Amino acid sequence: MTDWKELYQQKLIPVEDIAKVIPPHSHCSLSDGAADPRAITREIEKRYAEFTDVSFMQGPPGERIEMFDPRMEGHIRYEPFVGPVGQYKDYWQGIHAGISDYLPS
Repeated sequence: MTDWKELYQQKLIPVEDIAKVIPPHSHCSLSDGAADPRAITREIEKRYAEFTDVSFMQGPPGERIEMFDPRMEGHIRYEPFVGPVGQYKDYWQGIHAGISDYLPS
C-alpha cells in the first residue's frame, strides 16, 4: 500500500495548472467560508478564457470574488448558495444580470 503522503504528493499540482485539469462542461464545487480556496478561485478568475461552460458552485466565500464579470459568460458560470435576500448584494447583482444562478440554502 502506498503511503498517503506519497500519494498526496503525486496528486498535488501547481495552482497555475488548474485550467488543465477541469474539462469543458464540468460542474465543480468549491469550499466556502474559512475553507475558501482563494488561490484556486483567483487563478480560475485570471484564466477564465481557458474554460468552456464550466459551473462553479460555492457557499458564501470568505471574500469578494470576480466570477460575476460579464466577460466570463460562456466560460464560467458561478452558482453561489445564498442566504437571506439582501445578505450578499454582490451575488444578487450577478443573478439579476443573468450571469449567475440562485441556489437557495
